[in-house]
Amino acid sequence: MISIPLSEIRQKVVDEITPRFNLCIEQTRARWKKDFFVIIQSLPKKKAEVPGVQINIAALEALPTPIFDTDMFFYEYETGELELIWSLPSEQYALNMYQNIEKVHPDDWPLLQHVVNYYDGTLFKMIAEWENRDGTIKREREHASRDLGQSRSTDLILG
Repeated sequence: MISIPLSEIRQKVVDEITPRFNLCIEQTRARWKKDFFVIIQSLPKKKAEVPGVQINIAALEALPTPIFDTDMFFYEYETGELELIWSLPSEQYALNMYQNIEKVHPDDWPLLQHVVNYYDGTLFKMIAEWENRDGTIKREREHASRDLGQSRSTDLILG
């Protein structure tokens, strides 16, 4: 069996969604004129006859609780800088990485750091720090969850 690093698979997904991601940032920047978060969430497709995942991309005013199969970014309006806050694979893959740290491919070490931060609580402490920062971000989790539920999605076939 040939082992393909998760980073290569994720890169293919990133290449497919980059135009939508950039459009989300451009539209939200023009509409809100303030700092915001952008979440990319992967969900299994509901139709079993068509394998793949559904990718949701949404701008959020609030920082939600970390969940698996998500990448979370912070966009700073004034500078135009984009910061990756976390990247988490599926729960099963994350747990496998965490339990087999010594076997993780070196290309996946940056992802492994996010996984370790999730399991050791560092990620949740970091979120508490975000919530205590001064700034223009509203950090109401209920609002963030509602926004995510209303996001547009794209079907991406992996094969």
